[in-house]
Amino acid sequence: MRTTFAQRSAPGIASAVAVFELAGDIDAACEAIGFTAPTVGKAALRTVPSVDTLLAIRPSEAVLLLTPHGGVQVCRALSRAMLDADLTHNDADPAWPEASSDIEARMLTALGDVRGERAVAHLLSQPARWVADAEEVPPDVGLELSRLLHPPLVVATGPANVGKSSLTNALAGRTVARVADRPGVTRDAVAVDLELDEMVVRWLDAPGVDLSDDAVLAEAQALAKHAIDAADLVLWCEDAAKETPSVPANLVTSLAGSGGESRIMIATRDDLNPGRPPRWADAAVSTVTGQGLPELTRLVRRRLVSDAALANPGAWAFWRPAP
Repeated sequence: MRTTFAQRSAPGIASAVAVFELAGDIDAACEAIGFTAPTVGKAALRTVPSVDTLLAIRPSEAVLLLTPHGGVQVCRALSRAMLDADLTHNDADPAWPEASSDIEARMLTALGDVRGERAVAHLLSQPARWVADAEEVPPDVGLELSRLLHPPLVVATGPANVGKSSLTNALAGRTVARVADRPGVTRDAVAVDLELDEMVVRWLDAPGVDLSDDAVLAEAQALAKHAIDAADLVLWCEDAAKETPSVPANLVTSLAGSGGESRIMIATRDDLNPGRPPRWADAAVSTVTGQGLPELTRLVRRRLVSDAALANPGAWAFWRPAP
């Protein structure tokens, strides 16, 4: 049985309490959303994970009323949670009055949370593709495209004093990390959201990996190693003057495990080393002249979301969790 939902309070207007009505297989719908449905004729407090704690009222077997806090973002987050659970927007009374279909309602809900021009453009194209019965994109393409909605983790690491923090500041267009011409200045990992080639990423500037004599730095580097293991993309930064990269033994496995497509070797300070970049480098950059920065941002985006995935004409079920 299909379960539908509609916002019965005024959509888009903040209030103390909002009201949503679900109709259909209530027990299965609540389980998919992440809580247990109350028994018929009862009301109970329930928590929708990562959304809100609300009152769930079940007047009949096939009807459930949810009363979350009435903030606009809370209501949108609850709508998104129900769409993610494969509930269907009730087009007769949509939470988004301007939506002409369930897919368009899902798109409008998703647009409230995304950043980056590529994410917005790709979402806007989806309703027409579903209306045209386009073939759904394969799971691997869906996984890549999900990174447009959920910014992937990119970790910049490498030896101390090779310009990682300068690279972070140059890409951010502002000072977000301390910089000095001596090792050990970045004593903590610096996290910032960056838009690279019209795609937002979670960027982590990790401390230099060769400063483990200091207990504080050693702890920070241990945390950075965990981040490297969890990263969607690792950028190993090394001075362009180096003939071979100096990856510490404790990181060799982590970098090898990243795989070729999940790792970029960057030669920094390329302005101080004129001529051909070292053979080991996938990219060579200078934060002083700006040389190589546009090419690096494109390379990062392509490793995370390929040109082929962006060009795929299929319909994307963007509301489903990534495989």
